[in-house]
Amino acid sequence: MVEHDGIDADHDVTVVLRLPIELGGERVQVLGDWNTWSHEAPAMERAEDEYVIVVTLAPGRTYRFRYLVDGEHWKNDPDADDYRPNDYGGYDSVIDLVGLPHR
Repeated sequence: MVEHDGIDADHDVTVVLRLPIELGGERVQVLGDWNTWSHEAPAMERAEDEYVIVVTLAPGRTYRFRYLVDGEHWKNDPDADDYRPNDYGGYDSVIDLVGLPHR
């Protein structure tokens, strides 16, 4: 699930990403445009029934991302703003912040 509440005082958007626990494994990371798809991305925190992470993004554009489960399985966000084909024959989840003013 992708949640965001608009622009903060620094002209950024705080985005909360949530993945239901049944879609994950022992370790879940979010790789995307904002972290150059780095496998060094921090793991999401495990809550009772979901994995959660908060990222800060600039408004005015879209961001592609996917969840990497246990370092080997890719998952899309079931509630992403959109999905776009990727170069590997699958789809990436998309966060759409285009409608928000940018710097």
